Amino acid sequence: MGALSPDRHEQQRDGSATPLRQPPMRHRHYFSLFFQWFLVACFGLSLIFLLQLHSPGPLTPTPVDQISCNQGEQLAFHIHAHLSIFVNGQAVIVPSAIGIASGGCLYWLHTHTPDGIIHMEAPHVQSFVLGDFLDIWKQRSSQFNYPNALDVITGWQTFVDGQPVAGNFRAIPLKAHTLITLAYRSPGVQPDRFYNWGDL
Repeated sequence: MGALSPDRHEQQRDGSATPLRQPPMRHRHYFSLFFQWFLVACFGLSLIFLLQLHSPGPLTPTPVDQISCNQGEQLAFHIHAHLSIFVNGQAVIVPSAIGIASGGCLYWLHTHTPDGIIHMEAPHVQSFVLGDFLDIWKQRSSQFNYPNALDVITGWQTFVDGQPVAGNFRAIPLKAHTLITLAYRSPGVQPDRFYNWGDL
């Protein structure tokens, strides 16, 4: 082997040999961007986790007339009544989903279909009156077309199972297969005397 030249020998001895090759500037730029995005992603995921950890659960609507809104149907007590309403000679649709909150809970009084059937489903035997159902309907009146006439006590004809009854219609008991007909300024309305309950 040939001897090192004095210059090269001097370079190695004092540590000033040829420097190591550095990665191209473009690769270092890409690595820096990747590292920054990685940190941002980790921070975002951590923030989401902390917010979910400390955030309250889904809001449960407040009770109406001491009637709760529970997740899932309550089948310990399960009966049905039917309501027909006429205002100024026109039939009023009792909408579906009255008493079913946006979070998925169901009040013990609610509707599933727009046919006037009131479902009464509670965790125990319970007595209800028509006013309980009307108050649940009224709390989201703009969404479910609550008739303002229902806030007026006078001017109504009231029928239960086809028979006229006197007094405040809000106090009518809701029992199994009760047929209620309310007529506001609607003379000549024929009350419900029969309803095909099917399997209800």
